[in-house]
Amino acid sequence: EVLPWREKARQNPDIYPRVMVAGPLIDGRNRVYDGSSPFNPDLAVGISTPEEAKQVVNDMDSAGVDLLKSYEMLRPEVYHALLDEATEKGYMVTGLVPLSKDVTEASDAGLRSMEHMRNLEMACSSEWQEMLAERQRLLLEGKENNTPGAILRRNLHGLHRYRALGSQDSLRTQEVLSVLAANQTWQIPTAALSTGARFRLYAQESWRENFSYLPAEARTKWTENAIRYSESETDPNRVKYGDWILGMIKKVHEAGIGLMAGTDTPIFFLTPGFSLHEELERFVRAGLTPEEALESATLRPAQYFSMEDELGTISEGKIADLILLDESPLENIRNTTKISAVVKNGNLMDKAALDALGAKLKQ
Repeated sequence: EVLPWREKARQNPDIYPRVMVAGPLIDGRNRVYDGSSPFNPDLAVGISTPEEAKQVVNDMDSAGVDLLKSYEMLRPEVYHALLDEATEKGYMVTGLVPLSKDVTEASDAGLRSMEHMRNLEMACSSEWQEMLAERQRLLLEGKENNTPGAILRRNLHGLHRYRALGSQDSLRTQEVLSVLAANQTWQIPTAALSTGARFRLYAQESWRENFSYLPAEARTKWTENAIRYSESETDPNRVKYGDWILGMIKKVHEAGIGLMAGTDTPIFFLTPGFSLHEELERFVRAGLTPEEALESATLRPAQYFSMEDELGTISEGKIADLILLDESPLENIRNTTKISAVVKNGNLMDKAALDALGAKLKQ
């Protein structure tokens, strides 16, 4: 379902974005995204043996993916087999640290990047060993009881996340970040998502106006749900988690670990495109300079994909993918939204052309 869009983008480089495809999530047999509900669409393949791990890497290789994405329900021996086979085939693996593993173990095993900084809060707790042992025991019980992956994962996060936030340990945090830095395990915090309860974009009418660029059916549902959600009380624990995310972004950056911008759109009413500007704002709020925030969406992704000779900075001979702004984002990161024109693959789209594209989306 996804590869044809990548091919369409490659055939239309003057307008469409550059797309890298990871293929379906690679999860344990009791996969989280198994198609059991609208909240858990069928986005994953489930594997339970090292042999299946090797096979799924070969299948993805044959399909022509650009990288692989691992997920949280993988068993340790299967996870290691997946990373070993991916490395042998020359693929980077991004994803979430399995619930059965510590963050440092996943990094040492070869995880190239972590999404959402998920499970990092547990790794930085003074109680990380006790929680890891408890998770491993509950995962085994869940397997024996055939507990659906989505339910088991939700229960484990609910059991440990806020306990971990209340027991953060500075020395353990330094130890974890040192391992991530040594292995260059990049971080994609998706702060616009993780701080959603903190900043409540969905409660702002100005943000909901962005929904007009969505397909008509989604536009209506998003608006109704966002208004309803904005009328509910905010869980203080989720606010606390958002603040932890902002604090950790700064620590990750200072530790010399690569940071990239990403938002996990369309979760939590994050409109595609608009959400990226919010992500950059969150990075600055976390303590990065505007220039460093900009690099997270330009230079750093180019470095991650070993494309810095083609993209990521402005210099002669590189691909002309540029955004022209009316005011400097180095003075205020919000100025990234003041777009005058876009140059895509050398193709200039001025304000009139951009407005025409926007009007077409709103039809």
